[in-house]
Amino acid sequence: RGSRSRSPSWAGRQRSPRSPGRRPSAVSSTDYDAQFEEGLELLEEAEFEAAIECFSVCLALDPNAFEALGNRGAAKAMHGDLAGAFTDFDAALGLNPGASFAWESRANALSDLGRYEEALSDYAEAIRLDPSEALHFMNRASTLAACDRVPEAIDDLTRAIELDPLSTLALTRRADQWARLGRLEESLDDFRRALALAPGDPELHYELGRMRTRSGDSLGALDSLNRALELEPEAGPAYDARGVVCWQLGRYEQALADHTSALRRAEGDSERASIHNNRGLAHWPLGDIRGALADFERAIALDPTRAIYHHNRGRAHADPDFPSQDLVRAR
Repeated sequence: RGSRSRSPSWAGRQRSPRSPGRRPSAVSSTDYDAQFEEGLELLEEAEFEAAIECFSVCLALDPNAFEALGNRGAAKAMHGDLAGAFTDFDAALGLNPGASFAWESRANALSDLGRYEEALSDYAEAIRLDPSEALHFMNRASTLAACDRVPEAIDDLTRAIELDPLSTLALTRRADQWARLGRLEESLDDFRRALALAPGDPELHYELGRMRTRSGDSLGALDSLNRALELEPEAGPAYDARGVVCWQLGRYEQALADHTSALRRAEGDSERASIHNNRGLAHWPLGDIRGALADFERAIALDPTRAIYHHNRGRAHADPDFPSQDLVRAR
């Protein structure tokens, strides 16, 4: 989603850390529990190295603490150490094969490696052990979606919502899958339900704005994106998305300003290339063909693989007068 805040190795997946149970009497529960809780907090804050250290201290105090192994494995996976993560997951499951969260965590790592069938097998075991855990269904849905098994992903997300009706994440993920099937009304409805639960979440307003753009509701999209930027003025993707809507509404100067704002906040060459392409399209109807060509050239330099950037540059060279058809935006 718009913030780009997800960790690289765990993008699009929800973690399920677990709190410690009763510790053996030979272990200081105060020391263990303090380290474990700190590890969970660090894991949620994406401080993965520090979280790994905390769980390692827990394991020094109690080598049989399967929950510390499982959570250290999750931290290692999110830190990019998948080999170390699998070692920890396997050890946790060896100590307690009934730990559903360890099956789920291993499934997450397998899915990140593209080993989808193995991941789905582990998710199935996690669900068998604890069919009341919404995260098991939500994370399996991510893998099903990656396999283009969209209706099954929707079924899992629907079950997750039934188990956790307050989950805005499950609602927005289901909205994305409805959109993949072209069922935009269902998608919009899920985004609205999520916003009713979290009206102050700028990412939800951003996502609703994008979906309204896709459905042809430009004015509604503009309202949503304005609200997103009121709540989070530094959200670069929201500026770019609003620029697209302004272009559709013929507000080219505002589109140009928004794409320029987005460029100042962009992350990575691919994102910058897309914004340059969009800004080029805003220059064009204002009669600034040189500015348009400069942006198309920059988009191609940043990402020469996108055919649309070459197409737009070719059209600008061939027909400096702004055409009303055949322009495709990179999204």
